[in-house]
Amino acid sequence: MDAKQALKNTRAILLIDWPNKNVLETLTRVGFSVFVHGGPGPEEYSVYELKGGEIIFRRSGRRPDHADLVYSYRPVAELAQTVDEAQTVDAKILSVQSGISSNGGRTDAKAFWMTDEHMRCAQGQVEAAGWELITQPYIGDLVRENSGPR
Repeated sequence: MDAKQALKNTRAILLIDWPNKNVLETLTRVGFSVFVHGGPGPEEYSVYELKGGEIIFRRSGRRPDHADLVYSYRPVAELAQTVDEAQTVDAKILSVQSGISSNGGRTDAKAFWMTDEHMRCAQGQVEAAGWELITQPYIGDLVRENSGPR
């Protein structure tokens, strides 16, 4: 499944960190149900909704019951934790963005580069769970390019 097809089948997204507010705002504005795990604690969950053209955020204090896709902007070393969290919300698609560019390993909010070893590790963990892994393109751009009515 490619990234575009994955988004067509997605209604609810759990974000585990993000490179900038543009990601959560874009996902919310196009009509996804957006949940955010904004810290290490088990109660650090929020919900983002579009009401009257404005993005409203509220703390929910608990993880969502379900998410179709989990988006993670965390180091690859934390992938096992991300997979565990995705299992708790019954997600079948994991989108991982490294935030590291291939040209010298510089930080780039839209980058998705991983070493071959990290990519094999990510693919192995996600495939072992029976899910799809998306590592590119940048999810904010993909959503903007393919945003139709939800």
